[in-house]
Amino acid sequence: MSPHSSHNPVRVSLKELSALKEKARFLKAFSTKKPVHHQTGETRSLFKTRGLDFQELRPYQPGDDLRQIDWRATAKYGKPFTKLYTEEKERPVFFLCDLRSRMKFASRGDFKSVMAARMTALLAWVSLQKKDPIGYALLQPHVITTSAPTKGENAVLELLKALEQCSSPDTETEDETTLAQALELVQLHVKRGAFIFVFSDFEDLTSPAVRILTQLADKQTVALIRLYDMLEKELPEGLLPISDGKTSAYLNMSSHNRHVFTQEFEQNTQRLKQLAETHGLGFLSFATTDAYLNILMKICEAGGIS
Repeated sequence: MSPHSSHNPVRVSLKELSALKEKARFLKAFSTKKPVHHQTGETRSLFKTRGLDFQELRPYQPGDDLRQIDWRATAKYGKPFTKLYTEEKERPVFFLCDLRSRMKFASRGDFKSVMAARMTALLAWVSLQKKDPIGYALLQPHVITTSAPTKGENAVLELLKALEQCSSPDTETEDETTLAQALELVQLHVKRGAFIFVFSDFEDLTSPAVRILTQLADKQTVALIRLYDMLEKELPEGLLPISDGKTSAYLNMSSHNRHVFTQEFEQNTQRLKQLAETHGLGFLSFATTDAYLNILMKICEAGGIS
């Protein structure tokens, strides 16, 4: 069992996902303007309070915030103008949850797919508190299940039922679907200003996937939640038995091979961080042994995702 959870480490149930509603009750909603990048163990927030929508321009008045001056309008009309904003009334929230075979793994702690499902459920309940429409794309080995953003508790329950159905460990050893394909479907379902969470290990973050993420970041707020197992970061030295469920072999992990393996993981991590920093995406990273729900709740309590 997971060291930080009394729940099943290999699959989720509708009952436990529904129970997260109580944990979300006192958490703040989220919105982002300027993403903050967070590594597990830090207390810095990736979440902020709800953002603002542009409403109108008006002539500058003494006491106005100089940061809200519209310099283009000021230059055009020869006198200063101030931008006025109103609080966002609602904001679609969309979850891309990677539940492929590669995610149904953990050497210790909870499966990566279980982590993704539980965090998705928690944030869906937080979204409901502000009556935000909720949509999703569940990335499975051979199919991608999607739902356009809709409002209400039924939308959350539909998502939770789908997460339960997709979380069961299976015998599939190959994933035919890709992250890029799922992101393409996200583009079809989201409108400007939506908040998009992507839960994955990002092992197939190809050039097409990066291109779509950068396009989404131009019009939406995107948060990347990277999930990994410690064996994907560092392998023990020696001959390691490996199997795909059909055939078995041994992997020679010499000091050199271990160094190359770890270096590749760090390079992938830096690539994700650079992508986030360059295009203004939020970024979180959790190991399967982390107390991820507790950490996520603390981030919410600190002020909501940005």
